[in-house]
Amino acid sequence: MRGPVLFLKTLLILGALLLFLVLLLKWGRTDLFRVKEVVCFNGGGRCSPVVWAGIFNLASQKPLFLLSPSRLEQEIVQAFPQFEKAKIAVFSLRRIEVKLDERSSLAEIFFVPEDGSFLETDPESINQKFQQLRSTVMSSWLVARGGIILREGSEEKDLPRLFLATKETLAVSRGMKLADYSFGAVFEALEELEKRGIVVCEGLIEEKDNLALFLLADNQVFLSLGKDPVLQVDSLQAIFKQAKIEGKRLRIVDLRFNKPVVSFF
Repeated sequence: MRGPVLFLKTLLILGALLLFLVLLLKWGRTDLFRVKEVVCFNGGGRCSPVVWAGIFNLASQKPLFLLSPSRLEQEIVQAFPQFEKAKIAVFSLRRIEVKLDERSSLAEIFFVPEDGSFLETDPESINQKFQQLRSTVMSSWLVARGGIILREGSEEKDLPRLFLATKETLAVSRGMKLADYSFGAVFEALEELEKRGIVVCEGLIEEKDNLALFLLADNQVFLSLGKDPVLQVDSLQAIFKQAKIEGKRLRIVDLRFNKPVVSFF
């Protein structure tokens, strides 16, 4: 008798397990175990409706018991690269609360129409060009390291102002990665200059000519977007050091060619 009884018990246990799995799958397809409310904060306030909708979509795709808080944090940062970090502060069936840390700003970008090549190396022509750009009313975007667009507008703190002339009109949006474009090397160069304490006030980037022109406090620096930005900044730093040793004041440094072209006051 022990054999048939053991067989029946085994069948009952297997049946119960099968029923549990069926119910679990059924519940998983309903809203019963899905998050009801998602709240997200960016800095001192609520995040934008677009970001909220994206996070809600990520959080409600699976039943809560299949969601991993750490995995959800990674997915949020991947979906919205303008944020450096996402932290799940509350994780329950009733509510998920997310705190977002926005990346710090690297520069303020102004998109300007391409009006022909600007290859002048005359200081007066350069100053006139920047005066013309400054007088043009245009909207600006804040960009973080890696060329990631943060948001439209400006900040109170002083940031390099970059005038970007592209071959085609770009549909700019938050989280867009400008570093993926042909002019993306300019952001690596800007980061490298910042690391070494070389302060950039303004810049003109021309995609057509692969050109970046930076205005420093007392100098005008030309870079090629087609060459390694780190090596160019290495050369610039060496030129600054040599000029300081010799007691000379640099005016223009042009690093677009095989040999740097330098002029002094």
